[in-house]
Amino acid sequence: MQWAWSEFRRSDLVKLIEAAQALVRYSADDWIGDVDVPTAVVVTTEDRLVPPSLQQRLATGIPGARVFEIDGDDPVAVREPERFVPVLVDACMNVSGRTELSTGIDARHVRDQSPGRGSIAGSTRLPGKVRRPLPGMPPAPPGSP
Repeated sequence: MQWAWSEFRRSDLVKLIEAAQALVRYSADDWIGDVDVPTAVVVTTEDRLVPPSLQQRLATGIPGARVFEIDGDDPVAVREPERFVPVLVDACMNVSGRTELSTGIDARHVRDQSPGRGSIAGSTRLPGKVRRPLPGMPPAPPGSP
């Protein structure tokens, strides 16, 4: 927590306010229903920054998404990793298992074969899936995974 406070004090207050305003205005409603890969959403049930109802709404908007809840607020991942990590691992294993079932490919052994890149174990690139940039984000450079 001391690190977070230190970072906060070093930040430009105007930039922090602008970032908070952008977060409040942000909505994934226009594209979230297009997510077509196995997805898990870890919901922090005591979050005051992003209310659990909004986290649940996000999960509901993703076809087939599974929800994994943890009792805690937004920084539970940093403050209590011994509680958060098992929930995150369960969510990842759930996605990995559903990826294997839906594609017949063991996701633990998928390798990125992009031109100019070596085989990288653990890549999530699957045949037939095209990565799109999120709205407002620049497209990835050619040849990037």
